[in-house]
Amino acid sequence: VALALCLATIFSLGRALDTPSAQQQQRRLNDSLNKFETLAENVTDIIIRTDLEGVHQYVSPASLAILGYRPEELLGARRQDIIHPESWRPMAEARDRMLANPGQPEVLTARVRHKDGHWVWLQTSAKLVLENGVAVGVIDVSRDVTARGAAEHALHEAKIEAEAANRAKAE
Repeated sequence: VALALCLATIFSLGRALDTPSAQQQQRRLNDSLNKFETLAENVTDIIIRTDLEGVHQYVSPASLAILGYRPEELLGARRQDIIHPESWRPMAEARDRMLANPGQPEVLTARVRHKDGHWVWLQTSAKLVLENGVAVGVIDVSRDVTARGAAEHALHEAKIEAEAANRAKAE
């Protein structure tokens, strides 16, 4: 009896998917997916989706040009594996702010390790992914700003050195 009920259910579901309405919905879904894939494959910024623990679930092809990694090399990896330690805290704080204000995107700049070992500065716009009102992940769109990031870092380091020199002079 249970097997008969299962077969009847499967048969009725199969017939429901053959209806013009279901076929139209499937076509619209496929069209939407194709448009997204075309966009993600051709944009020059990296698009990454992570879960809330920072595990990469999706990585766009731009990761190869910017970071030297093919997307599949980063899938399943943790964000922390390639983020400079100095960038961890600001990223965690940004995630906490997004969790507190789910509709608000965060913009931050962080250093990320290129596959060959050097550091790349990325400016990232991040937004929480909500499913049924529950936070399930983060979407990042990141752009290479290495030249600007390196200059800002050098300026910051120079300020710290100048402050230390002024303190030493005052003592």
